[in-house]
Amino acid sequence: MLETQKQDLRKQLEAVLFAAGRKMAVDELARLCRTTPAPVQQQLQELKNEYEAKDSSLLLIDEADGWNLT
Repeated sequence: MLETQKQDLRKQLEAVLFAAGRKMAVDELARLCRTTPAPVQQQLQELKNEYEAKDSSLLLIDEADGWNLT
């Protein structure tokens, strides 16, 4: 996956989680973003690291059965 594709996927994931306002499973996120679960999981972790690095007021939480943006 190219870096631009990774960035686009992170943006899609962020938008979907923000709009949903609820915890979502990786499989559901992958389906909505039209990709497979592996890159979704990887980019969610990258997005979480970005939020933590810039001390954002938003939190991306990895729960046992899904991800939640709060």
